[in-house]
Amino acid sequence: MRRSRELLAIAFVATGVAAAASFGAATGWRAFSKGSQPARITFIRMKEGGQFWSSMRNGAREARTDTRSAVDFYSSVKASDVSMQIEYIDKAIEKGTDCIVITPCAYYLLQKPLEKAERAGIKIVSLFNEYDRGEGSSAVFFQTELHPAGKAVAERVLGDCGGPVNALIVGSFDSITSERYLAEGFSRAIEKDPLAKSRVLYAGRDIESIGNQIRASYEQDDGINVVFALNDEISEGMIKAMTEISPRKKIVVIASSNSLINIESLETGAVDYILVINSFGMGYRSIGAAVELSRGKNVEDVPVDFTVVSKENMFDVDVQKKLFPLP
Repeated sequence: MRRSRELLAIAFVATGVAAAASFGAATGWRAFSKGSQPARITFIRMKEGGQFWSSMRNGAREARTDTRSAVDFYSSVKASDVSMQIEYIDKAIEKGTDCIVITPCAYYLLQKPLEKAERAGIKIVSLFNEYDRGEGSSAVFFQTELHPAGKAVAERVLGDCGGPVNALIVGSFDSITSERYLAEGFSRAIEKDPLAKSRVLYAGRDIESIGNQIRASYEQDDGINVVFALNDEISEGMIKAMTEISPRKKIVVIASSNSLINIESLETGAVDYILVINSFGMGYRSIGAAVELSRGKNVEDVPVDFTVVSKENMFDVDVQKKLFPLP
């Protein structure tokens, strides 16, 4: 395990540098920003901490340099803290920012604060998650379409179950559209088999509670043969729960995010697949989109960059870039 960690650390640095360089080279934002007034951007992440959210911040920081923008970063400790996101929006209005990039922590409750920002002339980019955008809003939903990622996970596991899929899909809250879309994409894909079924459990974000709820779900239905966790906290709770479950047959375990816990669990066989969404790329591209909007240009959405990682492909060069996207 020590040798494995050393190899992972080397890959972490090498592939991260390469990923950052390729992002910078692939855009014209650096040249576009020369001689221009720097765009003032407020970047509000849903959550502080964790590899997914840290990589998103790092991508945004890299783009800040490439676009020569002025970017203020905000995030709350709790992913469900709507009141803090509203406070950050108010701060952005007071500062007179050009554009707010936000990963909404809930579908509801943010419409009015963001409408207030729009009335103040501020452009809005809703990243990764969507919110209840009102009629007449010019807010841009950017990289929020996660159905294809859920579908890709389902297609990878369909042949691994030794029979019809009986899936438990576990997220935190149904008010988070990224989780809903992942679950919907997965469920729709397995519905091609009339004998397959799935159930979605929203278990909050407390690790111990998540584990208890997953164990209780298995006790109620020991025919479950797939467990799909939709975020990093759920993945951690799932991994702990699965070590205490003695299934009567193989359960395919799918984690989400490129956390060290998930990667080590993939190596040891505790996890069969990891869904890795390129949050570094999300953060980077969202700043570019914000710059374009602040200059009065239109922004076209781009598909979410993701990969499904297995023990067999985890050391492939392209997969390593997704697992370890450091600037």
